Amino acid sequence: MSSHSNQSKHDRSLNIQVSWELKQALEELAQQYDRTLATVVRSLLRIGIPVLHGIWEAEAKMLDDPSGLFHRSQPRRDDE
Repeated sequence: MSSHSNQSKHDRSLNIQVSWELKQALEELAQQYDRTLATVVRSLLRIGIPVLHGIWEAEAKMLDDPSGLFHRSQPRRDDE
């Protein structure tokens, strides 16, 4: 048996506060596609976590790049 099967439902729940506008947008999305609010939120988390991870990983690479590929050592000259 997997270890997560022994966890209670409470251990896997997440309680967050969001703005009224964000909640309305989520509810409208759920209603538009005939889904529950929980399904919409779970889908956004499943899609969003890898995307956010990729963005932050790329950001870290750009900031730590010693080769200068992402940073110009000299300011760009405007040709006039």
